[in-house]
Order: sequence, then C-alpha cells, then structure tokens
Amino acid sequence: MDKLTKGALLSTIGLLVIVSLYLGKSWLEGKAGILKTQEENDNLRQQVIDERNDNEMRLKEDERLRKEADAMLADQIEALRKQVSESNAAADADLSALEAEKKALLESIRKKKEAEAAELTEEQRKISEAPAIAKIAAVDGGKGFVIIDAGSAKGVESGVRFNIRRDKFIVGEIEISKVIDEGKSIAEIDGAKIPQGLSIRLGDDVVSHPIY
Repeated sequence: MDKLTKGALLSTIGLLVIVSLYLGKSWLEGKAGILKTQEENDNLRQQVIDERNDNEMRLKEDERLRKEADAMLADQIEALRKQVSESNAAADADLSALEAEKKALLESIRKKKEAEAAELTEEQRKISEAPAIAKIAAVDGGKGFVIIDAGSAKGVESGVRFNIRRDKFIVGEIEISKVIDEGKSIAEIDGAKIPQGLSIRLGDDVVSHPIY
C-alpha cells in the first residue's frame, strides 16, 4: 500500500472515530435528557396522585364532620322537641289544675251564697234583692248630709226619700234636698232612722223607700 492510500485510509478512520464519538456524545446527551424528562414526568405524575389522594382524604374528612354535625344537630332538635313536649304537658297539667281549682272555688261560692240565701229572713231577702239606684259618693255626718251619684238622669227629685243599704241590712234613710245635676244629688240624713251603733258610709247602696 502506497503512502497516499495509507494516508487516505487513516484520515477516513480518524473521521469515523470523530463521527462516532460525536454521535455517541449526542446519544448520551439525548438519553440523559430523555431520562431527566421521564423523571420530571414521574415526579409530576406522583405530585398529581398525591394531591388527588389528599383531596380524597379531605373530602372524606369533610363528609365525616358533616355527618357528625348532622347527628349532633338531630340530637339537639330531638332534645328540644322533648323539652317543649314536656313543658307543654306540664303547662296543660297546671292549666287543668287551675281550671279544676277555679271550678271548685266557684262551686264553693255558689253553695255559700245558696246557704246564705237560705238563711236570710224574708225581710233580709227583699232588702238584699232590691235594685240599687245609686251609691253614697260622700258623707258629712257632722252636718247630717250625703252626696249620692245619681241625679236628674235617673229621675231623682227633691223631697224623695231613699233607704241606705249595706249588705242585707238597712242602715239609714235620706231625703233628697237638692238635685245638683244629671249625676249627683245632695240628701239630708234622717238621724232617727239610723240604727244604734251604725252610720252611713261611703259606698253604701241607695235603694227605694220603702223596699217592700
């Protein structure tokens, strides 16, 4: 082999070595890039998986807390409903007791009035049943006159006499001396008609004379 051919062959071999080295380097760099990209993708995939797992765990925890809150609220509502029911039952019982007490009291009053009415004499019954025309609005025992809360509107006239009643007893007589207006009159007390130990008082009833 001559020198020219040998030189060309060596150049070709050197070029092939250089190209192989370049290609090997490029392949290695490409492989490293692929591996790096794959690693980054794997990391990103794992991150997505971790986040999804975290979200699922968070959702499960939220659902658990919601169920606990619902159960607690249901218990509170049931307890409140029971308390209201018991309060209503107690109130109904109290109301029933009050109504029974009221009924018993009214019955007692009725029986007492019936007993008192049965014990009244005929005269006392007539006195007690006589309709009141007015009441004593003011008394001046020292000067011997009273003021009654009836006047011309009820047909009261000067000179008319009335009995004064307290409970079932006649405690005095008066004679109208002056009609002041529609709702007020002045009357003189007939001292001779006042039972011993009694006197006309504010609030006594004014009834007709005579009453029977």
